[in-house]
Amino acid sequence: GHLEDLLINNSKGLGEGMPMQDSIAQPLGASSVCRQDGGTLQVELLHAAINWPGGPSHMLKLRDVTEGHQAEQELRVYIDALVANHESNTTHYQEITRQLPAAKETAYAASRTKSEFLANMSH
Repeated sequence: GHLEDLLINNSKGLGEGMPMQDSIAQPLGASSVCRQDGGTLQVELLHAAINWPGGPSHMLKLRDVTEGHQAEQELRVYIDALVANHESNTTHYQEITRQLPAAKETAYAASRTKSEFLANMSH
């Protein structure tokens, strides 16, 4: 897209206190930009100070990282779901482990009752 189609959010302070000699583009961090059509892009901002023939200037480079940002968010949601599922399974396992002694005792008592019943029937 064209730069005039973008409105940069979080641009407050850009260029303040930055050197005015030629410099290698330095990352300023990530931001979101709003397109005039209402869409939003996630961008990485890079800054360089340049001495043009007409005088010193600032160059701001925007790199579209929307796709990577979306993939990162989807991965985070997936990881959160895995963690929640693991915690749920752990809780379920702990509950089963807690109930196991009582279940074993119930099964043992039922087996003993059956044995006594069969013993009494055979006499």
